[in-house]
Amino acid sequence: MMRIDATGTGTGGKKTRVARALRRAFIVHAAVLAMLGVAFGGWMAVPPRGSGSGTVEVLRAAAPDAIPQPRTYTTRDGSTLQYRLYGKHADLLLLLVHGSTTDGRSLHLLASRLASTGAATVAVPDLRGHGERPARRGDVDHVGQLEDDLADLLAHLRVALPATRVVLGGHSLGGGLVIRFAGGARGSSVDAYLLLAPFLHHSAPTARPQGGGWAVPHVGRFAVLSILNALGVHTFDGATVIAFDVPSDRLDHHTTSTYSYRMQTSFAPRDYRTDITSMSQPLLLVVGREDETLLPEAFEVAVRPHHPTAEIVVVDGATHVGIVTDATAADLVHSWLTHGFKLR
Repeated sequence: MMRIDATGTGTGGKKTRVARALRRAFIVHAAVLAMLGVAFGGWMAVPPRGSGSGTVEVLRAAAPDAIPQPRTYTTRDGSTLQYRLYGKHADLLLLLVHGSTTDGRSLHLLASRLASTGAATVAVPDLRGHGERPARRGDVDHVGQLEDDLADLLAHLRVALPATRVVLGGHSLGGGLVIRFAGGARGSSVDAYLLLAPFLHHSAPTARPQGGGWAVPHVGRFAVLSILNALGVHTFDGATVIAFDVPSDRLDHHTTSTYSYRMQTSFAPRDYRTDITSMSQPLLLVVGREDETLLPEAFEVAVRPHHPTAEIVVVDGATHVGIVTDATAADLVHSWLTHGFKLR
């Protein structure tokens, strides 16, 4: 006779369920190990650092003694991060985010030009995982931490500065982070958005293959980690998934030439179409006609359906990195900032 436990469940049935659960756990464990074997064995190897064949160089736009000394702020997890401040008393604050591999120094010329006219006070952070002495270069603690850091810096600056209006802007992959921020819970906390040659997605109409040779992804590893993340497994999110082909003579103690899965994912929009649709605020997008990593003419197709009132300008002669040092681009941004977020 089968024995019945206090809950009315037969012990034979309980053993069967336990056995099935163990089999499922074994299958899942084996699948994870198999996926990790593929990922870390590689479908596409990350190239060695500093191979020098990339089409974009890390920007060194100004002498170090011309760049403001960094200031610090404290994030919600207790970390101390750096930013640089240009100007102090404008009614408008522009928080400007740098792109891949570099740090806030790459935006020095643009920031100093805009601040010197009184158009805006400009704050330029060294994002977590970047700059001279990051805690872990090319990595964050979790997906979404870069957005948290931007929100914490904005809160710090709102207390420290008299500005009443805020524009959030970003260049290249930093533009992707700005789009991601716009699509999140805090997207309505700023008054306008500025995108300079922004990264949308590798499948967007604006993308050249592998960023024109600049960014080389580890495709297999990224795919496996995306699956594991969907299953709630984040143990391996610190693995490197992308390398930037920084010329060897540009590698220094400020350069960040590889990104982890959680860093790269933190930079990229969740879905650039829905994130851009979330931008109810004014938007200026500026890209160079000679951009080596993006297809400038494709931004109308990629962005206009999701933000019909966006100002989209292609600047003749400007490259991907050069868009942040180009005088015409700076004049466009200045005009937009000083005329109520409209071009004239």
